[in-house]
Amino acid sequence: MRLNSLAFRLFASAAAWTLVVVPIAAILLISLYRQTVERSFDARLNVYLTSLVASTTAGGATHPTAPTSLGAPIFTLPFSGWYWQIKPLDGAERPLFVSDSLLDQQLALPSQNGISPDQNLTRRDYAPGPQDQRLRIVEREIRLAGPNSTPYSYAVAGHAAEIAR
Repeated sequence: MRLNSLAFRLFASAAAWTLVVVPIAAILLISLYRQTVERSFDARLNVYLTSLVASTTAGGATHPTAPTSLGAPIFTLPFSGWYWQIKPLDGAERPLFVSDSLLDQQLALPSQNGISPDQNLTRRDYAPGPQDQRLRIVEREIRLAGPNSTPYSYAVAGHAAEIAR
């Protein structure tokens, strides 16, 4: 095949376009896949968050009550990577309730990192956790019954290594 032949120019053009398009397509597909996995993980955290809110606000309570089990034993194993906490948003230093897995630690909340809430008052972010774990946290602001009720931050976190895997 000569360098100035039509076949060579066609081959060179196809090879050049392949070298440009395939990496771009790969990056795009990886990004879309990661977003899908992240949304699925957030949906899982949201189920736990909804369960946590329901178990602490039964009967029109004006303050959260001690939560019952979320149905997942992973929240009871110390430093398992799966945590929840309930904290008043009135400037309190310590959370009101924390999961057994969190022990005496507390979560770095998305609201403390300046993440703005969506239309459901929900914030999502990555944050460091106990023992240098990278956590994905879903936090929601909840106002209980009563005209002057204190808003509470309900947060559930999962080990972000599951997203990376």
